[in-house]
Amino acid sequence: MPNDIKPRNIRVLRELPISQMTDEEIVKAAMDRLQSRAAVLGYLDDGRWIFSWRYKNGSYPLVKSLIQYLEGWFNCKFVKIGEEG
Repeated sequence: MPNDIKPRNIRVLRELPISQMTDEEIVKAAMDRLQSRAAVLGYLDDGRWIFSWRYKNGSYPLVKSLIQYLEGWFNCKFVKIGEEG
């Protein structure tokens, strides 16, 4: 989420339709709704796969393993948005 935009509280996100949320907010709302320790959102946008993820303390190894698997599956290297070359 850009630095100039204040993240919305989960109580606000619970009331919004998905069309009014950012990717990061959708992942945050999914984690809340599912009461999960991690969530990953992936979609195809203009021929490019976009993944957004979020995790709670202790769940990074799970997310890291999933990222490594997906990099092998798609034969690519994940980069942060804005760092792609």
